Amino acid sequence: FFAVYAVHPANPRPNPAALSESMSSFRSYLENDGAALAVTPEFLAYYAMPYVPEIQRHPSFKDLFTIEWALALKSRLVDFLSVTPQFAAEPRLLSICRSYRRIESNGTSAKEGSTAAAVHEPHPV
Repeated sequence: FFAVYAVHPANPRPNPAALSESMSSFRSYLENDGAALAVTPEFLAYYAMPYVPEIQRHPSFKDLFTIEWALALKSRLVDFLSVTPQFAAEPRLLSICRSYRRIESNGTSAKEGSTAAAVHEPHPV
């Protein structure tokens, strides 16, 4: 998700110019830390991502660019974190960010009701 976030519809400030840099970072990850994933069939397609022009339109990756996919990813992450004890406690930084958002918006979310905002809002664990 981080590799495509620059142009994802869930991004409130899309930045197509940043896609190249994020794909470069993703390629670097795949070549180094992610090299072990190359033997896993479900991850092989992702190794092509940094080299695909107009990735949003490519049939293999277009689903990654939907709000539904982002919300499903968030749900899977929340499920994972809820059963992983070391992540059960809310990180202090998240608490600080939540407090800042409340202060900034006087107690209500400026994006309240927005589907795209649901991707960004912390999910209760």
